[in-house]
Amino acid sequence: MEKNYANVMMIGKTGAGKSSFLNYLLDIDEIPTGKGEPVTQGFNKYEFENVNGLPLRVYDSKGLEVEDLVHIKSDIINYIKTSCGNSNPTQWLHSIFYCVNVKSARFHDEEIRFINEICG
Repeated sequence: MEKNYANVMMIGKTGAGKSSFLNYLLDIDEIPTGKGEPVTQGFNKYEFENVNGLPLRVYDSKGLEVEDLVHIKSDIINYIKTSCGNSNPTQWLHSIFYCVNVKSARFHDEEIRFINEICG
């Protein structure tokens, strides 16, 4: 019988610090990070048996680029559909973290629309 994991997905622009944030949040140093260079390609799945008493499965996604949001949104929906058999993220994911680099003054309207579409 498969363990009931809490499923979390990390989304954000390239270089926003998604993987670094996960390392910080989980108090680990296991998820590869880069200094300005993209490290995560596609989706990386990490499973933790006990995070404050909860089994946790984290999906770290490749970085988003505003000019490619349509394609990346499709990749995310297809990944969710393949992973859980349902294209509705709210039926499978417990949380989605959208990481924003606070040093960047640019947060596009397309990003807001993308977040709303992913979350329904």
